[in-house]
Amino acid sequence: MELYSFPEAPLFDRFRPDADMTGLLPRQAASSYRRLLLADLELLLNTRAPWPAQATLPAEVAASVVAYGLPDLGGVSLRSMADRASVCERVRDAIAAFEPRLTGIVVEDLTEERPGGSRMSLRVRADLNIDNTRFPLLFETQLAPLTNQLHVRALDGSDLA
Repeated sequence: MELYSFPEAPLFDRFRPDADMTGLLPRQAASSYRRLLLADLELLLNTRAPWPAQATLPAEVAASVVAYGLPDLGGVSLRSMADRASVCERVRDAIAAFEPRLTGIVVEDLTEERPGGSRMSLRVRADLNIDNTRFPLLFETQLAPLTNQLHVRALDGSDLA
């Protein structure tokens, strides 16, 4: 059983223009980019940085590929509001640092406490910037309790639905 699959294309191949997107209006291109962006975000949020969350890194290191991803989420208590707020901050910081297509990033904790355990859920609002045009995006991530993987899905509140 495979727990998580990574994109098939190598990194630099993913930067090539998609044949399906050439000649599209910005709104049409944004809709196609959203699908690609969600896959990139899922990869970013499921990559574990080698540094602990509380480590203070030099600015050059923090902005480099060495710090790509999130710190390990294994020690996060879903019952602790402080831990959940810290995860929201980590997610926002990772997206801001490594996803230049997005601006105005806001991460909200939607976790519901349930008898028998909780499942962490986050809502992320951001603007996708394409050709000097901003398109609002809305997506949700859920933390799988056994694997600590974050699954990303678009919500209908996006301007690109």
